[in-house]
Amino acid sequence: MKALIYKIDRLNTHNGPGFRTVIYFKGCPLHCTWCHNPEGISTKKEVWSFYTRCVLCENCIPECPEKALCPTPTGIKIDRLKCTGCQLCTEVCPSFALEKIGVEYTVDMVFKIILKDKIRIGESGGGITVTGGEPGIFPDFVAELFKQCRENGIHTAFDTSGMVTESALAKIIPYTDIIYLDIKTLDNKKSLYFTGLPVEKLFQTIRWLNTYQSIHITPIIEIHTPLVPQITDNIKELKEIGRFINKTFTKGTSWELGLFNGLFGDKYTKMGDQWLFSGKQYTEADYNQFIGLQSFFKNIKISVNGFIGKFS
Repeated sequence: MKALIYKIDRLNTHNGPGFRTVIYFKGCPLHCTWCHNPEGISTKKEVWSFYTRCVLCENCIPECPEKALCPTPTGIKIDRLKCTGCQLCTEVCPSFALEKIGVEYTVDMVFKIILKDKIRIGESGGGITVTGGEPGIFPDFVAELFKQCRENGIHTAFDTSGMVTESALAKIIPYTDIIYLDIKTLDNKKSLYFTGLPVEKLFQTIRWLNTYQSIHITPIIEIHTPLVPQITDNIKELKEIGRFINKTFTKGTSWELGLFNGLFGDKYTKMGDQWLFSGKQYTEADYNQFIGLQSFFKNIKISVNGFIGKFS
């Protein structure tokens, strides 16, 4: 049993309580225009291109069976339409200008990495978090990993877009302590336009989780909404999400609003793509407006996280 993973972040403090090992799975059914992890969207292996590192040695060119590499004055350019993700070019690059995005792991390989930090994880009240991409597209892998964690007293968190099958949920959720569930928008047209999928699948997932939680009490469900300038940050629409959370999650939940920032443009450059949100970042005034939603929803614990600065 293998899964494609593009990053494993040890002793992370931003993806759940305590120190956490965060596993980033490659592949996502959504194609959000603002995605902060575009390298996690494709289900195939890919290659980063760091132009500033390239020494123009051209060692990589004869290694590419698809002839997808071309030298330019600023570094090696990858023809993404030709590239099949074989990653042979990365093996001969002396300056690490070409790096792998996506490596196949077994459950045992990942679990051995988790065990390296088990003591610190335990002492801090931490655990592991699977994210992506969408980890739910590897349900057997995640379920087995979570099962091993449960048997070893390691806390588990499942960070999901909600765009997963009920059979995947049935495998993963019995071994899950916390679910971080994205509600990006309740507007179907907006969801289709900016993410590529309608919201109905998310509603199906929520209904399934509510039924499961009503029987088993666990897991804890926490909602996350990414705040994207002029797309998901409309206060009126955020109030609609708040009312939906109040009405839907009868056991109560917390709601995290994630402040957008424009620090991820370099990822798109390395993938030969265009970043559409350059320079956009929220200010303290924006933060105060968003946290003010707490006055409308007394039964929901609302937090606003992320960077604030100059918004242009």
